[in-house]
Amino acid sequence: MLGLLSWPGVLSSGTRIGPYEILALLGAGGMGEVYRGRDPRLGREVAIKILPLQFSADPDRLRRFEQEARAAAALNHPNILAVYDVGQHDGSPFIVSELLEGETLRSRAKSPLPTREAVEYATQVARGLAAAHDKGIVHRDLKPENLFITADRRVKILDFGLAKLAPPATASPAADTETATRHTPSGFVLGTIGYMAPEQVRGQDVDHRADIFALGTILYELLSGRRAFEGASSADTMSAILREQPPAVMAANPSVSPGLARVTERCLEKSQAARFQSTHDLAFALEELSTRSDAAATSGVPALTGGPSRRRTWLSPSLVVAASIAALVGWFASLRPAPSPARPVRFLVNPPGSVMFSVSGFYVAVSPDGSRLAFVATGPAGTPMLWVRAVDSLVAQPVPQSEYARSAFWSPDGRFIGFVSYGRLRKVAVSGGPPQNITEATTFAITSATWNSQGVIVFSALASPLRRVAASGGTPAFVGALDRSRNEVAQSSPTFLPDGRRLLYYSRAASPLNSGIYVRSLDADDARLVVKANSNVAYVEPGYLVYARDGVLLAQPFDVRTATTTGEPVPIASHVSQYPELGTAAFASSPTGVTVYSDAPGSQSNRLTWFDRTGKALGTVGDSASYANPRLSPDGKRVVVEIVDVSGNRDIWLMDVARGRPVRFTFEPGRDASPVWSPDGRTIAWQGTTRLKAKASSGAGVEETLSNEEWFPDDWLPDGSGLLFHPPQPRQIRLLPLGGPDRTPRLIVQGESVTTHARVSPDGRWVAYASVDSGRVEVYVQRSHASTARWQVSAEGGFQPKWRGDGKEIFYVATDGMLTAVPLQLDELAEVGKPKPLFPTRIEGPVATSWHQYDVTPDGQRFLVNSPEAVTAPVVVLVNWPASLAR
Repeated sequence: MLGLLSWPGVLSSGTRIGPYEILALLGAGGMGEVYRGRDPRLGREVAIKILPLQFSADPDRLRRFEQEARAAAALNHPNILAVYDVGQHDGSPFIVSELLEGETLRSRAKSPLPTREAVEYATQVARGLAAAHDKGIVHRDLKPENLFITADRRVKILDFGLAKLAPPATASPAADTETATRHTPSGFVLGTIGYMAPEQVRGQDVDHRADIFALGTILYELLSGRRAFEGASSADTMSAILREQPPAVMAANPSVSPGLARVTERCLEKSQAARFQSTHDLAFALEELSTRSDAAATSGVPALTGGPSRRRTWLSPSLVVAASIAALVGWFASLRPAPSPARPVRFLVNPPGSVMFSVSGFYVAVSPDGSRLAFVATGPAGTPMLWVRAVDSLVAQPVPQSEYARSAFWSPDGRFIGFVSYGRLRKVAVSGGPPQNITEATTFAITSATWNSQGVIVFSALASPLRRVAASGGTPAFVGALDRSRNEVAQSSPTFLPDGRRLLYYSRAASPLNSGIYVRSLDADDARLVVKANSNVAYVEPGYLVYARDGVLLAQPFDVRTATTTGEPVPIASHVSQYPELGTAAFASSPTGVTVYSDAPGSQSNRLTWFDRTGKALGTVGDSASYANPRLSPDGKRVVVEIVDVSGNRDIWLMDVARGRPVRFTFEPGRDASPVWSPDGRTIAWQGTTRLKAKASSGAGVEETLSNEEWFPDDWLPDGSGLLFHPPQPRQIRLLPLGGPDRTPRLIVQGESVTTHARVSPDGRWVAYASVDSGRVEVYVQRSHASTARWQVSAEGGFQPKWRGDGKEIFYVATDGMLTAVPLQLDELAEVGKPKPLFPTRIEGPVATSWHQYDVTPDGQRFLVNSPEAVTAPVVVLVNWPASLAR
């Protein structure tokens, strides 16, 4: 047996290891000896595993072993062996864990298990793996020998955290059950041949998806009674893992349902991206299978698409999303005549793999027939993309060339998806092909859109009336005008009624009391109030309005002919995320009643995190909150930032950088945004709901109104003589003079398209900004007086520029989320150096004209980044609720 020559020998009964007493030897092998022991302090029996001396000979390995063992001890999950203690005995490390009574899964895997028993065991293993993966621990050596079945049929996963730390094996390569290790750039990666994922066989870095593959091989073995991959030698077995597909599990065991076979096959995909992307997803799918009889599962589960030989037109399926199989069965049954009404069903959809749903808004749209979802998800680099997922599938697919997508919406026939990207309103065919541009409409400012059967798209933009444009392309035109009699400041969230001539939309007024859901004709000025609510709205057959109020999703009877409500609203979901200051709620519905919503908190949780130029995290400022627009004070001791509370109210707060305690700076209801420090740090200017304001940074005194216009401040001139700002439709950067009687704005930059994110140089002679004039957002510099000469700073896209304190370097965020530095020499002309990537961020693209998600110290050495703290929660899919209301 491997390694026993270096062991101190079998310990006799009565030997003390620390406080523990050895009772008897339970077993020995290449990875150590396991003893039954007793902890006299707690009066309980334990298992004590002593590891080889090689562990103590390598201090780094010993340190990592102790770290991993402690991490495993912190798991505390019913399907993971509980670790009580770690230590050393005669130079050899040991682990103390709970003592189990039962047998390993290997002893039960000699022939096919009953399907329900196999699913039960696999589900428990998936639950345990999910808990470990949440802690960042990957097993890397999952096999039947490491799965223990207790007397009460509970599965326990053994040896967590040890696999990647084990010493190299030297045993003969003939047996396909041997333990193998390979040297990789990241260290030792261990696995058991026959259960190793393809990436392990290649010696590549592995993650939690290697455990999913291993669990797939185990599940296959339990169902079929044979190994998924085996050969005459280790080399043959590894070749099979890399190149061959195992025989169909249903051929070996006809009692296996198609649904279970597909779940097993999905685990065994060669590509990491084609497998389940989390063990939570896998556990969820297995749990749903375990609640149904084989017959029910066989009859109701739709075929999965994807896999190496089943590619769709767009891209190979790359990320798997959890769904409730039982829910899909119920939904499909509801589409056919049935003797009894269908029941409402809810199930979850997680963001695909390592990405998360957009942090800047709820960008999910349901196709008109309710069969597909289009949504925006953001990868680790911060680049949002459009994804499409059939409701009856477990696979989501990214849409090529949809970087920085948002505001997704469907054509009425479901053949196209519309969205906003790179300053354009675009559409893409669901069947495949590149996106097509519809219009250069107000770019960043577009917030939502709707499409009727006559080929008209109506969209909303920040602080603007609704606009219309032909779906085939053209120049947008206003649908109507803002109603100044009730101080209407914006129209948003349009949705066509079935006739395609009338629109429902949210009207935001300066006072929430005058806001609500309105209806109007496309070609007539006949707007009128329908419902008093600060929410987007959807029409659902056979006659309901769906909207949110106080976090509750409501369905209210609605006569579509007269466009009037005909009954009281009925709750259909609770705890729905809502953003009252924007008049939106996190939901979308199809006319068929398939509804998707988020019950996560109504704001994204972020951390203000310090990074150095290499991307090393140096600490945080304050607690987690929904932050935006952090700005460091000129002396670097304070940060001013927007915070959105759980009710959706947006205010400005001040924090001491050293202590991190927030102090509220603005108190009025509504939106307070885009704070800017004066050069001496004594004043802060910001954009109120409808006015440009300023107040002493101490909080003392009264607010001063700098302008009654809805202007967004960008930066203060270094001498304090003026304030750069952009209007709601940002094609210009202007200067508001301060300190004198004349406050007539002066043009600084005139753009053809969106032009924003302005920052003035430390000497006041230059201004940096982002513009989409070229068709892609780029960073430019030009003189701070009205000038047509400008120099491009960014390469391949960039936004949110910041100056170093001496004006010799500009920082910006590239379109892939990389924080980038560019050296500059500025005189009469600008000499722009080569951009240098510094480190990746999760900053999510130019989705709002006034947002800045980081700041930099004057020496350019430290960056305060507003970093999303966690992956957003899954969205909830609700089907068949109209049928329940009809009863």
